[in-house]
Amino acid sequence: MELEISESISLQALTQFHAKELLETVNTSRDDLSVYMPWTDTLTDMAGARSYINARKKGKLYGSQWFAIYYDGAFSGVFGIKYIDPVTKVSELGYWLSTAVRGHRIINQVLNVILPYLSSSTTVDTVEFHCLESNEASIRVVERAGAKLVKYVGNNMDIPNKDQRLGIYALKL
Repeated sequence: MELEISESISLQALTQFHAKELLETVNTSRDDLSVYMPWTDTLTDMAGARSYINARKKGKLYGSQWFAIYYDGAFSGVFGIKYIDPVTKVSELGYWLSTAVRGHRIINQVLNVILPYLSSSTTVDTVEFHCLESNEASIRVVERAGAKLVKYVGNNMDIPNKDQRLGIYALKL
């Protein structure tokens, strides 16, 4: 499945086909990604890239969908609908981008397509984003989309600065 977001941005369903590009992209952005993403320590070779993809594709969470992000034809990151809770009607969205493509409002453009899809094609009425309090770029992205800080929770991720809190941002659709 491919979803055209704009002339320069597209999403492809994440598959093992993306493992090599995923690894190459993580390698070029590892220093930046490792500050916020605990999985960078295990994604160091092709086996790690395949495992990363399998963990997302084989997850048993209802409504989960994962996409490779392409910007100007190059693999540039991953976007995920992590789950859809059919009872609470909440979905968590997550993403990461390579260092090279940040600043082009790629995720906001993706959200301009994904949020209406979730609203019209699923039971979701609220989306959540989980952002570490020091991740100012991600916070700006989700606030630009209209999400508001609901609460802070403890952070149990294995990353530098483990003492920072995780902000839960919510957006009613």
